[in-house]
Amino acid sequence: MKKIFSVLGIFALMFIINSCRSNETIYDGESLLLFTAPQSSAKVLVLVGTGSSNYNIGFGVAKQVDADSDVTLVIDNANSTAKEGVDYTLASKTTTLKAGTSTGSFPIKLLEGGAIQSGKTIAFKLTSTTLKNAVFNQNFTINVSLTCPVSSFVGKFTNTSNYIYAAGGVYNVVQSGVANQIIVKDFFDVGLDLTLNYDPTTYIISVPSGQSTGYVHPKYGLIQVTQSSDASQVSSFNPCTRVMDVYLKYYVSAGSFGNKKISFTGS
Repeated sequence: MKKIFSVLGIFALMFIINSCRSNETIYDGESLLLFTAPQSSAKVLVLVGTGSSNYNIGFGVAKQVDADSDVTLVIDNANSTAKEGVDYTLASKTTTLKAGTSTGSFPIKLLEGGAIQSGKTIAFKLTSTTLKNAVFNQNFTINVSLTCPVSSFVGKFTNTSNYIYAAGGVYNVVQSGVANQIIVKDFFDVGLDLTLNYDPTTYIISVPSGQSTGYVHPKYGLIQVTQSSDASQVSSFNPCTRVMDVYLKYYVSAGSFGNKKISFTGS
């Protein structure tokens, strides 16, 4: 029953908070308090030299409040490794959800001075003297890490693991003329680069399909690569440590040779 209620509450929140399609009342229960982020955690990077990074912790209710309602952001210190005042600051831990509204946020500043590459966590809960909490979306965690600009990442790299060709080669990784894209020059062969797109916030890599390896299988023909078909294999790079792991799916027109991990370390 709890699971069914949670699902119904989420659907109500999606329709009411975003004011979709019509003014028809979909949920007519209490204004239950919850975090509104699509996931229970968020990754925030603090870029070296910037001093800090800002993030808004969103919250809301399953139905617009009828009267001004107080909301308090509670730090779950037992499940946090970051320290307030050292790793982050909050302008305020309390706010008011005005009558007739359904969403709000708590701005948080993540500080470079306390950030480390391995990351720290800050766990949060919500409370109110006038609103009841929902039975779902009651915990939210920020994972904050120190990172470096991509300009300090590109350069010479040693290939530490490969599939078709032997590992150990040294390659130049450069930024292309396309935004948020890097290229491993001549990785497969002279003139055959490995092109990689990346998210500038998380440095998660996506691999454009149809890239030729230059290797022609004697039975199946030209082998190409695309992104791994295994969702658990996430390609990414760390611009500070200059380590990059890329999961490639090697395939031909007749089928696939499977997903392979290709790794690089800055040299």
